[in-house]
Order: sequence, then C-alpha cells, then structure tokens
Amino acid sequence: AYDYDKGTIGYYINIGKDGQMIKSFDVMEEIGVKNIYDVSTLSKTNDSFMIEVSTASTREIVELNAEDLSVETHSWQEGFGDDEYRYAQFIGSDGKVYYSKEDGIYCADNKEEPVLPFTASYADINKLSNSRIVAADGEHFVLITVDYSNAGFLTEDVNTYIHVFDLADSNPNAGKSVITVGYIDELYPDSSSAISEFNQASDDYYVVTKCYSADYANSYEVGMSADDYKTVDIQKSSEITNELAIDILNGEGPDVILNIAGNAQLNNDLYLLDVAPFVDEELGDIELFDNVIDASKVGDSLYQIPLTFYVEGIWVDSSQVKGEHGFTFAEYEDYVRNVCNGKNPIALNASRLDVLSRIMTSMSEEFFDEDGNVDFQNETFYEVAKYCKDNVPEFYVPSSDDLIYYDMVGYGIAHDDNRVVDVYNIDSYLRAIGFNPNLDLYGIPSNDGRGPSISIESSVAISAAAGDVDGAKELVKFLVKWDQNTSFT
Repeated sequence: AYDYDKGTIGYYINIGKDGQMIKSFDVMEEIGVKNIYDVSTLSKTNDSFMIEVSTASTREIVELNAEDLSVETHSWQEGFGDDEYRYAQFIGSDGKVYYSKEDGIYCADNKEEPVLPFTASYADINKLSNSRIVAADGEHFVLITVDYSNAGFLTEDVNTYIHVFDLADSNPNAGKSVITVGYIDELYPDSSSAISEFNQASDDYYVVTKCYSADYANSYEVGMSADDYKTVDIQKSSEITNELAIDILNGEGPDVILNIAGNAQLNNDLYLLDVAPFVDEELGDIELFDNVIDASKVGDSLYQIPLTFYVEGIWVDSSQVKGEHGFTFAEYEDYVRNVCNGKNPIALNASRLDVLSRIMTSMSEEFFDEDGNVDFQNETFYEVAKYCKDNVPEFYVPSSDDLIYYDMVGYGIAHDDNRVVDVYNIDSYLRAIGFNPNLDLYGIPSNDGRGPSISIESSVAISAAAGDVDGAKELVKFLVKWDQNTSFT
C-alpha cells in the first residue's frame, strides 16, 4: 500500500476483530529493510502467525503472537518457515492448522500421525494426492482436487472433484482382513479407483497401499550426459527393487504387488507366487488373451498377470514392403535406404546404445542360456552389435525440421508412416490408419524377421510371502474382471 504521510510504498499487516481494526504494522519497519519483493505466505502455528518476507538478499520470517499481538523477526536460516506443509495448510474453524499430504490430512499439533488417513476411507487415493483443503474442523473435512490428467494440447478435459469426509461413529472396516498392495513410484489412476471400489464391495477384505520409491535428491549434476542420467535411473530402479525383494524375503513385504512388469528379476519362486494354476483353475470363466498370458510366462510359470499391454513395432506402408510383418537386418537396411530415404525409424531421437537396447529387448530370449544365465557369446549378439555399429550414429542430433515435424506428430496434427510406435489401444490404431489405410505394424529388425512384440504395461502379482493368499486372490479376481479391465484399457 502507498503511505501518503511517508511518501513510500509499504507492506502492512492489519489485524481486526468483529469488524474493528485492533493492530496494524509495517513489515518493512519491523525487519528494517526497504527493498521487499514479496510477502508471500501467511502460516499459523499453535500460538503464532508466521509471515514469510522476501527481500533483495534474504528471506525473513515475521512472527505475530496470536495472544498478545507482539511481533518478532527471525531469519530463514534460524529454521523458521521450513515446514513442509507451509504452502498447503488450512486454518480450520476450530482454530487448528491442517495440511494435506499424500497419505492423509495432518494437524500441526501432531505431525507424526494423520488425523484423517486416506486409507481409513473408501476414497480414491490417487485423486487425493494433490488435493486442497477448503473446510476443516477436526471431525469434518472438505477437499478439492483438480484433475488435469486427461487434458491435452487439443482438449480441455479437466475434472474437479469435491471430497467430503465425516468422522464415523465406528470403523466400517472393523473385522475385515487387511491386504497390503505394494507399488513402485506411482499408483496408476485406474488401479487406485479399482482398489477404492474393491474396499467398498468386499465384506471380508480391506486394501491398504504401500509405495516403494527412491530418493533422487542430489543424484543429478550439471553437465551429465544422457547416458549418465540413464545410469542414475537404472541404479535407483535397482535400489527400489532390492528394497522390495528384501521386504518379501523378510516376510515384511506387501501381499499383492502392482505394475512390476519391468522388474523381471523378481519373476521367480523366491519373491512371487506362481499363479499359472490359479489362472487355469479359478479364472477360466474370465475372457483373457491366451497369447498375452503365454508371453508373460517364465517357462511354464506365471508370476505376473498382465492387466494391460501394448504392441511395439514400426508403422509401415504395406504397399512398399515385402515380408510377413517383420524385417531381418538385411531387409531392414534395404527398407531404410529405399523407402525411408536413409532416415532410420528406430534411430530417430535415439543413441546407438538406445537402439542396441531396443533390439535386444525385443528378442531378449536369444541372450539367455538354458540355465537362465545371461549369454552374449553367440552369433545373434554379434549380428545385433554389428548392425548398430555399421548403421547407427553414436549420438542422434536432430535437425530443426525434425524437431518441428515430430512435435506435430506428437500432437496428432501429422503422421509419420515410418516410425517406432507403442500401440496402446484401438483408438491409437484407428487414428493412424486414418492417415494411411495401408499402414501395417512390423516388428523391430531381428535375426529372424519376427513381427511386432507385446510389452506388459500394468500387471498384478502375489507375493511369495503373502500373509493371506486367499484374500490376495480375491483382489486379483476383482482386478481382472471385465468391467475393471475395460477401465484399465
């Protein structure tokens, strides 16, 4: 505000009660500086209001005592204002400070346990992870979530959810057996919704979730290469998998595990239950893709039941190629040279190491011996390595035209016939053939010219140390039901 008496701009805090001004003070005078850029955050502890002030060189905290209205100033370095909840807090009608975290609503009086754990309700936890409190009194809470997950460049599909919680007279889940569901990094929205529905529908079981995630703090440094970033990601992924594996071996792991298809090292009897007999005997009346189930097996064992999958390959104009949905390395070299004008679809925006990894992943069974040990001492690996060395630059450097065009492809404004794609659903397939009805999906080049491959996107597994196998199976049955499966896809 502009102070006409002093001829300066000031930042004033005004305190009123019952419509009457009872105190006013200039923040600039209190902290003794003239260059204030922002007074950004008003927080409340048990006895004080904390006002965060940004100056030209520091951040200061002005503390206003709620009882006697005395004012003190503290430097940020003294530890004031560090609380993780200061940007997400809400002062309830009972005068207490509440704040929202991923697992529930907390009160500043007790930061150890949530006053409203989300797992104690039937709410969809995924929709609550970024919620904002708009009303609270200790027994009743109202939260709002704005969901942008379906919003895109060409759409404005934004949903707003209002969540109302009232303290129950008794625990509606008393007497139910608890099933713990573990997941890595993220609980997919449809999985979260399915768990919420299961908890409401089941009279015998109640699901709680446990997240396994790595700490990426200080893991990245300025000047790191793309390969350095990938190395960090691989190391962190290994840490998470090891933590989960150790918990299972110690009998402390979850009963059911979601979405660990990328953690193939867990696919053995030490960590996961072989559910192949369960699928044959108890899921026989549910329509499943047998070839997808078979592709998910390790030998005769099935450790993870696929919930959703995608097909990976190369969009090809079938009128310009020969063969049955696949390329040998020699055929692919000819295709790149004569059809793609030298632009290699699997090397676009990819380094030589990326291409080597993609090809090896699409034919991974070629690199294991009969005992399941990795074996690179074979002719197939030599073929893959030679192809990459002779045909793929060590690093991909896109032209400005490449960047513009592939942005257009990404936004659905244009389509490129010759590119690697992951087809997730019939919609993406129909969109592609809308540009060119001759499009067909061919496999990543290989030694034997195989066709497109499938990859598991989301899956469900039962821990080898599950405390309640029958309860875990009931949850799995619920997840693979037709209405849930159509929701996932």
